[in-house]
Amino acid sequence: MKKIWVGILGLMIVLAGCSPKEVIVKSEDGTPEITFRLIDKAGLSKEELNNVSEQVKEATIIINGLIETDYVPAEQIDIVLYEESGMSYGDVSQITLRKVNGKFPIFHELTHSLLGYGEVIDGKFGGSSSGFFTQEGLAEYVESEYGSGTIPGYELSLHRMMRQCIEINRNLPLRKLTDNVLSGTYFRSYVDSEEENALQLLSYIHAGSFVSYLIEEYGLKTFEKIYNVDQLNIAIKESYGKDIDTLETEWLDYIMEKEQPLNDKEKNDMKGYYELEKTILQIDDRYYSK
Repeated sequence: MKKIWVGILGLMIVLAGCSPKEVIVKSEDGTPEITFRLIDKAGLSKEELNNVSEQVKEATIIINGLIETDYVPAEQIDIVLYEESGMSYGDVSQITLRKVNGKFPIFHELTHSLLGYGEVIDGKFGGSSSGFFTQEGLAEYVESEYGSGTIPGYELSLHRMMRQCIEINRNLPLRKLTDNVLSGTYFRSYVDSEEENALQLLSYIHAGSFVSYLIEEYGLKTFEKIYNVDQLNIAIKESYGKDIDTLETEWLDYIMEKEQPLNDKEKNDMKGYYELEKTILQIDDRYYSK
């Protein structure tokens, strides 16, 4: 993995959200530098924009030091910042960030843009060739471990949220989540309904918690072997010496041992918890069946 250092060159003051601010990231081994252009459509103050710049630099250093991939990131990546909440997303050369509880999911989206995400079609991530599980799982791990530290909007760790899924008997089968064809049904909500959005959230929690478990228990080097690969379940068996069902049992036992379910006070303090649980319980049972 190339070692990088980060410097700011020729920064421009953003006026009326139009002029981009550039964050230059250079590598020490002669590979092309990455230029991040921060395009402010959120009306951020100079201090807020500088804070985003620092987070981009920090995230780039951390992410590039995690695992090695064959993916070569774009030499310029535009990061467009919006104030209103909503879905953040990115492709090869542009990331759209929207705030969740006042925070931009910088670490999550940069993980995709720097380490790759499925196949690239016309300059965008296709995703279908390798499913979504390891890519979203690693992005959730990085955001939780180094970024916001919690599930955005719920202020709980990935493992704690996963414990609550088990508590209400709504854990999704990993064999479906890791299937290249079926994973799109779980991770990509194309219907704007509360149930579809809740299913997507559950999928991210499962992937993030499981990937975190693999990294915590088996290390990054082993996880590196299964990141963004075709035939994920075969790669898991070859890399870990255990099939996905065995690892799933280990992981669920780990969560049950390490984490406690939410108590009534925690549920009451968490904004929207009861509405979320109600919606999760309304999701069709076929998604939970193995």
